[in-house]
Amino acid sequence: RRRHCCGPRKVGRLHGLADWSASAIQAQIDATLAAREVGLGKLGPLIRLAITGTTVSPALDQTVYLAGQVQAIARIDALLAKAAL
Repeated sequence: RRRHCCGPRKVGRLHGLADWSASAIQAQIDATLAAREVGLGKLGPLIRLAITGTTVSPALDQTVYLAGQVQAIARIDALLAKAAL
């Protein structure tokens, strides 16, 4: 069975993250990548697209952190809804 690289469970770890810091965000991204057995090359560009509108940005953890928790989660959820992932 093929695993999809992205979907609501991919970023679900960011929902309710008590420590909204770049290092905590990176830890959640790493845990998600490991759990789904995908590399950052599959997930990173989609998160960057959701947050910045482009697939190029500074470090992903910093980009998500600077967007703010509410805004970052809303943007990622909106992208997932549009993409029907």
